[in-house]
Amino acid sequence: MKLLFENFRKYAELQDLVSESKKQAKQWMKQKKVAPDQIKAFFKYLDEEMVAYLGTGKDDVQKYIGWLVTKYGVIKDTGHIALDNDKMYADTDGAIWNLSSALNALHDYESYIRRNIIKGKDADFGRKTFKEIVDLNKPASEVVSRSQEKEMAKAGASIVLEDDDFFIVRPDTAEASCLFGRQTRWCISATKGQNYFDQYTSEGKVFYFLRNENLPEYHKLKKMAFVYDQDSIDTGDPYEIYDAEDTQIDMDEVRDGIKENIFGEKLFSIMEGDLKATMDDIRRYVDLGMKDFEDLTDENIGDFIEMDEELREQSDEITYEKWGDIRNEMLAHLEENQPGEILEEQMQKIQEAFEQKAKYFHVHHDDSGEGHWYFSGGTSFDFEDFEWSMDNAEDDIKKIIESVLDDNYIYPEYIEVEESGDGYRAMADISVDHDEPAGPEGFQSYTERLLGYDEEYEGMVEEMKEMFLQNGLLQSETFDYLSTLKDTLDEKIRNFSVDFVAGAVELSRSLQIDYALEVERLWNYKDQKGIWKREGNVAPAAEMSRALRYFLHGDRGLQNVFEIIFEDEIKKHIKPELQQMFLPGFEKEEEEQGDLKKQLDTILKNFLHVAAPRYIIHKNLFAIPITFRIPYSVSGEKLEQKYGVQFAKLLVKVAEILDAIYPAAFKKIKELVDKKFKEAEKRVDQSEADRRPQPVTENKKRIKIRILKS
Repeated sequence: MKLLFENFRKYAELQDLVSESKKQAKQWMKQKKVAPDQIKAFFKYLDEEMVAYLGTGKDDVQKYIGWLVTKYGVIKDTGHIALDNDKMYADTDGAIWNLSSALNALHDYESYIRRNIIKGKDADFGRKTFKEIVDLNKPASEVVSRSQEKEMAKAGASIVLEDDDFFIVRPDTAEASCLFGRQTRWCISATKGQNYFDQYTSEGKVFYFLRNENLPEYHKLKKMAFVYDQDSIDTGDPYEIYDAEDTQIDMDEVRDGIKENIFGEKLFSIMEGDLKATMDDIRRYVDLGMKDFEDLTDENIGDFIEMDEELREQSDEITYEKWGDIRNEMLAHLEENQPGEILEEQMQKIQEAFEQKAKYFHVHHDDSGEGHWYFSGGTSFDFEDFEWSMDNAEDDIKKIIESVLDDNYIYPEYIEVEESGDGYRAMADISVDHDEPAGPEGFQSYTERLLGYDEEYEGMVEEMKEMFLQNGLLQSETFDYLSTLKDTLDEKIRNFSVDFVAGAVELSRSLQIDYALEVERLWNYKDQKGIWKREGNVAPAAEMSRALRYFLHGDRGLQNVFEIIFEDEIKKHIKPELQQMFLPGFEKEEEEQGDLKKQLDTILKNFLHVAAPRYIIHKNLFAIPITFRIPYSVSGEKLEQKYGVQFAKLLVKVAEILDAIYPAAFKKIKELVDKKFKEAEKRVDQSEADRRPQPVTENKKRIKIRILKS
């Protein structure tokens, strides 16, 4: 209870501070005669910036708003309130340069106070300048970072070098990269937005962070990121180098940072001639390794006219030597901890974890040789022990496997079915999703997805077996029924082929009318008569073929007509058959005959299929695929159970009649198609007529003469 009241007291105090701070800011703006809507807009803008840079608009930073506005607020000509970035930059020696850096500095300051790292008088922000706050943050951050670095290095990073001047670390996790890369703009150290550490490491990149301990926090060369890959082991050169602002830099800039870290910024001013070296400077440089300045004194130092050149040469030499040490430390560590070896270790661990759990699926990973690791996987289905009812069932098996996998939201890249022993074996490869990048992160996601499929494997095999049975692919009642049916139809059917399809026996035929000869004859006749003539690239015979395609191909109206022709012919020929299917005097004869007529309509609607007509233009061939399918079951229910025994008999009878009426139906269809042929001929005739020049009439001649005379 005491803790509860203490927390509430702190919360109340914070709310008072926030309220007072905003009140102070508003009072200042009113004194500057800022319009109310501009004040409201400024606080809205401030909230949005805090959300963007700090992740929350209700952060403790709000209690600093009054302090920030009264010290750095400016009124623009438009009446808008803004912060004086130049003044903040000057007051903090360049540490603060805009609103985002100001908010982050205040946020850090508040965090250190709350954690009792900054305390006492130092925690009284009302009496502090912005530079004092920035200066207090630096040692506080060191207290936090040093302890965190030691702990983090045990698990997620390797400290390669650590002394008073330089610190080198190699992060092996995104968390370590965020810690050691704080106060930089590196995407591999981002804590807000997407972090790319895992993606780049999965591509065979590793990182070494160099921290120049003596440079100020805001310096862009305070931290540098060296990117190495597998090729770096042979060349010794980094793949890329970035400064703290995430700008790619070259080796000269790296050495400039090291030189300034060793000798300080003043050395550069001395070398440029902007400042004169003092004996205190020389003594310090000697302590850092420079030589041959023993004869210099306070009295004669001004006479050393080659001072700047000597300092440049010696500082360069010491810098090169130090860079060599730093480079060797990084390369030695890289040699012992190569990118490929680390990635292989990660990939292998994922592979082994998968193999411990998976029963039916497999995965495989491989190095592309370019720093990328690719992976694949899949499964197989062994159907050798099944009692198959037919040979060459690969296509039907593949369709059923695809259907079952699809029902379970599994979409293989491809499926291959082949004969194996006395049965079949199927292999399915599972493709990698777009959000599973090459490397450990993507491999982990991929294996987890396949483990989910693995759990469904046995259930899927049962589904496949059930569908094999339903479709008559296995020795079963279904197969026995369909085999008997096929034998019966084979003896009676002449105009259609009779074949097994999945779970059914099917009659099929492509009704074809070949117009190649007719088109050629027509072309020769029209050519002789001078009605059709080739002109340039225009070929009337080809135009005739295109016209036929226009009138015949895919015409839904024609398709309906052809369906009606078959249906009418079947109904006309089956009437006597329907009467013979009943014995005279049998009760409910008329009712049952009515039922059979309804069943006949069902058969013609659901089991007879006349496909859309096709016209193959390069062959001048017209075709209509016709199929009549007799299944063993419909919607999982046996045909005889669903419709009755008479329905099954009626199906066979319709199949026989379909075969018998085919010649007559063909004749009617050809008559209709021949009419379309005539329409196409007329169309080309008209086209040729339109193409020929029109004769000049007498009236046109007179008009032409008048025009010429005028």
